[in-house]
Amino acid sequence: MQTPIRHRHVFYIGGFDPKGVSSFFQQHKLQLQRYIQLSGIAHTVSARTQASPHSHAWTVTAEHAQAPTHTTFEYLAWDDVVRAHWARTPAAIARQALRCLYDFSLNGAIKTLHKLAPATARAALFPYALALATTLGVASLALLVYAGLTLLKFPSWASWFGALATCAAGFALGWRALKDVPSMWFLRVVDFANTIAKNNDPKINQRLAAWHDRILEVHKNNPADEIIVLGYSAGSSLSIPLMALLSRHAQSGLSITQRFALLTLGNCIPVAAALKSAKQMRADLASIGASQLTWLDYTAPIDWGSFPLVNPIEVFSPQADQAPHKRRFVSPQFHLLFDQETYQKIKIDKYHVHQLYLQCMPKIGKYDYFAMLYGPRSILQRVNEITT
Repeated sequence: MQTPIRHRHVFYIGGFDPKGVSSFFQQHKLQLQRYIQLSGIAHTVSARTQASPHSHAWTVTAEHAQAPTHTTFEYLAWDDVVRAHWARTPAAIARQALRCLYDFSLNGAIKTLHKLAPATARAALFPYALALATTLGVASLALLVYAGLTLLKFPSWASWFGALATCAAGFALGWRALKDVPSMWFLRVVDFANTIAKNNDPKINQRLAAWHDRILEVHKNNPADEIIVLGYSAGSSLSIPLMALLSRHAQSGLSITQRFALLTLGNCIPVAAALKSAKQMRADLASIGASQLTWLDYTAPIDWGSFPLVNPIEVFSPQADQAPHKRRFVSPQFHLLFDQETYQKIKIDKYHVHQLYLQCMPKIGKYDYFAMLYGPRSILQRVNEITT
């Protein structure tokens, strides 16, 4: 039996969200309070502090029966990078959409992604279908207006004005509708994955280097029994180059096979890895695959914003898949954590489904987010308990 974890350090990389640490911290405390009421285990949360120029941290002490577990939760900030990539105007979003459609179609990436997760691929294409339907609908309506005004003997300029006004109103309403569609968020994530694949944004590489230095500092100076790098949603894609960067610096005394574990939730790593330009991403996956790094991934089949039960190393760097016994890609089985009526309602809202990984469930089951962060069992122990 493994020695219980008494001290842990979690480095959290969030999803593609322009909101920063304040919003996350408040939601995290709210969900943890619900978990305390559900589990009956007392947790004490410290104040939030600035841990480094690009991270914030707080400490959670969980009063377990045998002995408390102390966890430092460190939020690795990149919301400023997200905001720099967050298209706001219709023209900017259109450019992103067309660029993604071209890059993902050019070398068969869409076909690869559809094979891995058909529902996710269709969700990514939905904004295009909606935009096309809106364009055709507005154009048809404008033609009808033009034809109607012409038949009513209006001057030619009035007919054209009516048609153009119809187009302007129709596209304005269509834009407002598109902004409220959750798939538009996914379109932004796909465009960012395209950026990661091309590896051409110096700000991202600078941030990864800063995170690497911070993790190395903690590894050298912190007596934690376990260090977890937690990548949620789009953050899972950033966790890959980060862990590969750490593995390449093993000569500095850092070994990611001992105290380290990678935990990914709702991962969308294949979006970047499927592109032909993602040479560095696939090399990073190969580097992780060749290591003995413990990796646990929870991704739900009902989550259309991710790739459930997909081992990216097996798909994109199969020759490097040398330690599959230390990696598990499993479902959180959300259907067992809700009553059936609630579950049927929840799974319709795909945006809400994608948020579930970070929330307190109504029931405690095999997927227990707060137990993974603040409990006495390590990620390696959890991986060993999962049978394939």
